[in-house]
Amino acid sequence: MNFILRYIGTGKPDLEQITAVLELHEVKIADDSLLPKSALLKADETSFTALAASLDANWELIPEKIVKVPDTKKKIRKP
Repeated sequence: MNFILRYIGTGKPDLEQITAVLELHEVKIADDSLLPKSALLKADETSFTALAASLDANWELIPEKIVKVPDTKKKIRKP
């Protein structure tokens, strides 16, 4: 399952600290293109709950939501 880790504090986040916490809970980073403010993580449910409990108030952990995009192609109706 994927989760979004987002920094909501003020100032600059401590990457060494958050990397150590992720390694401790054996969570993998799936996409780090928005680091240091946000990252997409791969983890199972037990790792998620343990990680959420160990993060301080400056970090927010949110389950990823998949949104289906509607089909906008025009269709020809037959009479």
